[in-house]
Amino acid sequence: MTNTERSLIGAMILDNAARIAALSALQPDDFADMFCRCAFTEMQRMAKEGQTIDIITLSATPEHLDLAALDACTQYSLPSQHPTYMDMILTASTRRKLAQAGQRIAALADDGAITSAAQLKGEAMSVLSAVSIPESKPSRFTDLYPLFIERLGREAKGEHVAAAWGVPSLDRHTGGMKPGELIVLAGRPGTGKSCLSLQTAVYNARRGRNVQMFNLEMADLELVQRIVQSETRARPDRLRSPEKMEPMDWEQVSSISNIIDMPLDIHDRIMSTAGIKLRVQQEQMRGNVSLVVVDYLQLVTVSGMGGAKLYEKVSEASRFFKMLAKELSVPVLLLSQLSRSNEHERRAPKLHDLRDSGSIEQDADVVLLMYDEAAGIAQDADTAPPTAEISLMIAKQRAGCAGIAVKLQFHKQQQQLVEIDTRGRVQAAERGE
Repeated sequence: MTNTERSLIGAMILDNAARIAALSALQPDDFADMFCRCAFTEMQRMAKEGQTIDIITLSATPEHLDLAALDACTQYSLPSQHPTYMDMILTASTRRKLAQAGQRIAALADDGAITSAAQLKGEAMSVLSAVSIPESKPSRFTDLYPLFIERLGREAKGEHVAAAWGVPSLDRHTGGMKPGELIVLAGRPGTGKSCLSLQTAVYNARRGRNVQMFNLEMADLELVQRIVQSETRARPDRLRSPEKMEPMDWEQVSSISNIIDMPLDIHDRIMSTAGIKLRVQQEQMRGNVSLVVVDYLQLVTVSGMGGAKLYEKVSEASRFFKMLAKELSVPVLLLSQLSRSNEHERRAPKLHDLRDSGSIEQDADVVLLMYDEAAGIAQDADTAPPTAEISLMIAKQRAGCAGIAVKLQFHKQQQQLVEIDTRGRVQAAERGE
């Protein structure tokens, strides 16, 4: 195992993605080789302090790691194989820990001082739990406070820590979307929640923020069409019937070269919680994910809950996305359906209208409820207005004010939402490069 461990240390020295992946998945005691354990510990410290990591800086650490040995680690390492190295090291580490746990449990069985069966089982379970649950060290307030002040300074300068909405009033009232937050955006069909989520994804991606979008309702090319409609105001009937397109239409749809290379990944075939987590983890290893968007909660397949009731599945999925946000320190924008109650009762929606589970409200850091002011008013499909006035209510905000509504105008054909200011004027959509 020494060769594998040294190959991983070499990969961590040579490749930033390998280093990020290993530092997030391994602990020093996963290494049997003491030299590798010391090198990994030093890289942990240097990464936390923001220091440059290479063989020169590592050899100059207080541990005085041997320069020739560090160089040898890089000579036979293939950074692209770091997932394989990590898996082999974790497997070997788990075997060692299980063997040690077995010895401790055997010692417990022979311990005559333990007379209670319940106590014996509890002690044995504690020993086994230590194998499966990685050591979690608490963060000292002394270390966290400077990070908090630094974040405040960046936000004061308009530098969002993670992601923004692109709707000025919404960003002002919420401070954008922060790492570790679960943001639930709920509404009835046709209120524009998918439009807002896609608009938000594009807004962040065009600013260089990596966005992972999981859309379980629409195909990837359908989402691309919606982006084209929103960005170019191309006529949707022409996009649906390309044979009717004229030169001007082709010119319109070809005019979005400024966003062709934006880091927006659209996933329309990954529907399970396990698949979503794996994909986000993989992308996080390659770089920093700024935002995860899931459209929508009730369509997510919860791994390992095939025979469970819908209520249980939705509750488990809601908890999963909260843990995903916290574990990977990334904001998760999760769309959800609302029940029909508010439409039947001709009122604004409330938190208890969240469909299929009461745990959504509990798990979410922020809950936004979208509703059409004219909902419940009978309209003929041919005479229905091309725009709708949508209210976006901040129904819950764990770290801020709630009960605030933002007014939006929904342009249905262009698939675009723009803010209406307090005087009733429609503001220009905020785009920017």
